[in-house]
Formats: sequence, structure tokens, C-alpha cells
Amino acid sequence: MRQITISIVLVIIFLAQPVFAQKTTRFSVAPSVKYGLGYTEYIMDLVYFDSELSEYIRLKSELEFPMDVIMPGVQLGVHSLRDGRIDWSITVEFYINANNPGGEMTDRDWKNPVGMPLFEFSNTVSDAELSAFFISLRVGKLFLTKPKLDLSFVLGYDYQKLDYDIFGYRGWQYDDEGILRQVSGTMKALDYEVKYSMPLFGLAACVNPDGRTELNIETVFGPAFVSDFDDHLLRKKTAEADGTGFIISASGNARFSFDFRNRARGAFFDIDADFKYISASTDQIQRWYGDDPATDNFDDTGTYI
Repeated sequence: MRQITISIVLVIIFLAQPVFAQKTTRFSVAPSVKYGLGYTEYIMDLVYFDSELSEYIRLKSELEFPMDVIMPGVQLGVHSLRDGRIDWSITVEFYINANNPGGEMTDRDWKNPVGMPLFEFSNTVSDAELSAFFISLRVGKLFLTKPKLDLSFVLGYDYQKLDYDIFGYRGWQYDDEGILRQVSGTMKALDYEVKYSMPLFGLAACVNPDGRTELNIETVFGPAFVSDFDDHLLRKKTAEADGTGFIISASGNARFSFDFRNRARGAFFDIDADFKYISASTDQIQRWYGDDPATDNFDDTGTYI
């Protein structure tokens, strides 16, 4: 991760060096605070053959991790202006979370023979602690100018790393005899880490680019490369997965400049809104490093699926 950060900074410095001497090039640094709403949902859905029942069983598990956190960060940028408008730009943003999610992690499980409706046999909630890191890189190039509108091509890269520690559980489960029981515990239950690496391309529009108040809109999409690691402490097993998918991202920014004569370097205030949807399918390997208490009369140590 440190190598990625250093590389991005070096790219910005390298691209900006030839034009720093020109009066139309500006470098900006701005603090930023975001509040994130949403969740990361992890779904396992598999079919296996049960030798005791002599039939195929479908098993589905769904974990939903909350992401409602405050994220302080910084925005760095290099902008080249032509006739008072941004001709090309390079911006990079870094964010971390400042608090733990306010919501709970939910864990739901279903099971039944293939061809029958899934039966939910477990539903619990847990407390979540989160360590998150976000990087967003954008390179923009102006290609169309109108009196009150600028359009630019955008290339970018987003990286997200979410590291969850899950503590305790409370809810209900059906036991082997089909009796519904309330369950609870206070021990650490799960470690979960997921990483998203996403190259992006799209378009950006700037409305009223010559005015004190301007509106910026960006829409990008691209492939998503996902990997995750899950250590299910209560069941003494790990799960590793990786795969590909896609991301769709849209953002809006309203900016007010206090100094109209020097908007490129003066003070400003802005409000941002971002929407990101990421979906990916992965292949997974689960390995038991100890005996799973969920399976009776069988030592799971060393087995894998």
C-alpha cells in the first residue's frame, strides 16, 4: 500500500514539473471530511452432496457489514489553466475512518435440499470495529468548452481497504432437533478484510466554470478487482477469495470561491456527494485450522472446501 501511495505522488510531481514555471499551473491542498453511509455485503451460496442424506444440499450465508463512519482526509491537486479554465488536472484524495460504524453486523444463514425453498436457521447481530483506508486518483483533460459548460475526459483509480473486527453475537438459531433457541456471546467472533482495486474512466462536467459558484459532476465506471480474507474464529476456519466485477460511481461537487479574482489559489468552500456501487463474484477456499464445534463427531482440522 505504501508503494502505491509513493508512486501516485511521484506521478503527480513528474507530470507537474515541466509546467510549474508557467503561470497557468496551480498546486492545491485542501482538507476534507466525509460522512459515509452504506454497507459491504458478503454472500456465500454453494451446493454440496450430503453423503448421510444422499442428496444435494444448498447452503447460503449472508454477512452485512456497516460503513456509516466519519472520514477525514486530504485532497491534493495539480491544475493547468487555459484562459481561466482548467485544461488538465491531476487530483488525489486520501481518507481514513475516524470512528467505528454505528450499525451492527448481521449474519444470516439458510439451508435446504436443492429444489426446496431455503430455510433460515440462523440470524444474529454483532458489534463491529473498522479500520478503513481510501485512495482516489483522477486525471482529467478538457475536450469541449461552452460559455457555461466544460466537458472533460476522466481516467482514474480507486482503492479501498476495509478491515473489520467483529465482537459478540446475539440472536436466534435452530438446533439439530429443530428447536428455536436464543443465542448470545461476548467473545471476538470474526476478522474480515476486503480490498477493492478499480481502474476507472468516464466524463466530468463543470457548470459555470468562470463564475464564483460552480457545479462539478463526474460519472465513471470500470472493472473491480476484489480480494477478501475471513477468519471465522468461532468455527476455527479461514476463507480466502478473489475475483472480478465492476464499479459504477457518480459524484457531484458544488463550490463557492471567496476570491473571485483568484479562484485558482484562493479560499473556497465546497460540498461533495458520492455514490459508489461495487459488485463482484469470487472463487473461495475455506480451510479449518481447528475442530469446528458446528460439526459433531468429526474433527475438521486440516480439511478444506
